[in-house]
Amino acid sequence: MAPTGKAAYNLGGTTIHSALQIPASQGFHYRALSTDKLNTLQAKYRNLKVILIDEISMVGNGMFNYVNLRLQQIMGNKKLFGGVSIISSGDLFQLKPVFDGWIFQDLNVNYGPLATNLWQECFTMFELTEIMRQKDDANFAQLLNRLREGNHTDNDIKYLETRIVQLNYEDVTTKHVTDIVHIFYSNASVDSHNILAFNKLTGFKTTTEAVDTVIGDVDQAVKTKILKSVPKAAQKTMGLQHTLHIAIGQRIDLCINLSVEDGLINGASGIIRFIDILDNNNVTNLWIEFDDQSVGRKTRHDKKHLLHSGIKAQWTPIQKIPRQFKVGRYKMLKSYENNLLFVQLVQNNTPFTR
Repeated sequence: MAPTGKAAYNLGGTTIHSALQIPASQGFHYRALSTDKLNTLQAKYRNLKVILIDEISMVGNGMFNYVNLRLQQIMGNKKLFGGVSIISSGDLFQLKPVFDGWIFQDLNVNYGPLATNLWQECFTMFELTEIMRQKDDANFAQLLNRLREGNHTDNDIKYLETRIVQLNYEDVTTKHVTDIVHIFYSNASVDSHNILAFNKLTGFKTTTEAVDTVIGDVDQAVKTKILKSVPKAAQKTMGLQHTLHIAIGQRIDLCINLSVEDGLINGASGIIRFIDILDNNNVTNLWIEFDDQSVGRKTRHDKKHLLHSGIKAQWTPIQKIPRQFKVGRYKMLKSYENNLLFVQLVQNNTPFTR
């Protein structure tokens, strides 16, 4: 298991949330599984003895406690982690987990300070000392070691600054700008860059919007009021954006996990090669050529009936999906013509052909 889709895919596993049916973005107040879900996991993990967790630094103390409680429920006992052995790996010098505490800190909510510190009292650490990734560049490896410990020098910073690219939007169409990843510190800056890059594309373009539906028996006047108050921020709508600008030749990143086992995960990068559109301008499929050809292999096999003239076998179809979220005390169903969320858009002059 791993805390993120990309790490889980690299590991050949699945996310902690998916494996243990832990609800996302709902805090760490423990919610027991329903009888049906519990029976399913108990059957699935009836022979479970060992769990490997990679990128452990991204697992906070709240999440770690949740894993402990969930395994106790699944295994039907009160032993630590339900009696299942845990082997973890990662770098604890990395940034603090998002909305959670360090795994080695005591819990600070309710009776947390009185609880057992699972990490400190139940785990033995073994430090790996041989550098592998930068083993052929000793100077850079030493710089990184100083940086992670906060012992970097002025010369270290100057060296890193030589790699900064000043973004000149007048040159955004040139290859040396469009072929590199851009990192911004705010969503507003990301959106601004995405729109600019989209406008610079010269191939076929279209725009698709989400379709919002109120779930449940609610008066029409109330439905109308709710629909008007649906937030436009993707962070509040289960990661799905209200409006997507898509184009042939557009470089994209997936921003939600569609299938961890198939590599269709948050961060998977590729280029839109074809867009299937019905007569009413309804986008049905986006055909993506992912940078890593192993990404989407199972989906391409399962969806091969969607192939038609002009589509290459290495392109993966991405279809619309629904997500449920709450607006106040009401549930919403958000459905998209596709499920691609753009973190970075860069130009590619591949022509649109049909």
